[in-house]
Amino acid sequence: HPNVLTSAGPAGHRDGEQPGYAMPIAPLGAFDGVFKRMLAKTKDDTTKLTVDERVLVVRYLMRGGFRGLEHVHDQGYVHGDIKQQNFLLDQDLEPLLMDFGLSGAEGERLKGLGSESHVAPEVASGDDDVSTLAKPSDIWSMGETILLGVFGQDSVDLDESARTGQDVKLLDRGKRSKRKAMGEARWTEALDAKLGQLQGNAAFKDFVRKTMGWAPEQRMTAIECLQHTFLELTDQDEAEAKRLVELVVPARVT
Repeated sequence: HPNVLTSAGPAGHRDGEQPGYAMPIAPLGAFDGVFKRMLAKTKDDTTKLTVDERVLVVRYLMRGGFRGLEHVHDQGYVHGDIKQQNFLLDQDLEPLLMDFGLSGAEGERLKGLGSESHVAPEVASGDDDVSTLAKPSDIWSMGETILLGVFGQDSVDLDESARTGQDVKLLDRGKRSKRKAMGEARWTEALDAKLGQLQGNAAFKDFVRKTMGWAPEQRMTAIECLQHTFLELTDQDEAEAKRLVELVVPARVT
């Protein structure tokens, strides 16, 4: 699939060593680098890109990301570690989903909890009945990735008291424990407050809420995400998004 990083074949290795695999070149690095550069402060203390520009770039990047994820889900698998570091950009600015170390067939036991800042609430709970790989958990993690691209904050960081330590219950806990302690009502309040700071962007707000429903059954599937208006880009939108990406990332390797 054009949005899934695949091996170009085994690379040479010496006797007694583990074989390596050659991968296609991704000269523009991961989404993580793009996000950081979009949010970097300029001399006049503004961000490199405006919030509307960041939303457009995230729409373009995540459209490719969801295409890759939908292919994985369609094959009956769950990625298990969705985050901005696990999406690369190739030389044509095409997103590539990578790192399947925690992946497995849907319903298999979790191989790990993934990244604390992206783990879904049902996984954070540690309950035995949700200790299997499930597609809705990937969708939540995609929502976390979107929040980080636009705001530079994950869902725990949206809660001011969790960030500042004003809430004793959340003090000195990892993000997985903080998310578990937040609960649905508090999470919804924090998310709504953050989204309320944006003027317009109704499709973005609706998309985030439908990818980050507290309960797994409240979330869209990958194919439903791709059909949402947030990920519908005109040719002009795509061209502008690519221009903005090239504005903030280093020059391409040819």
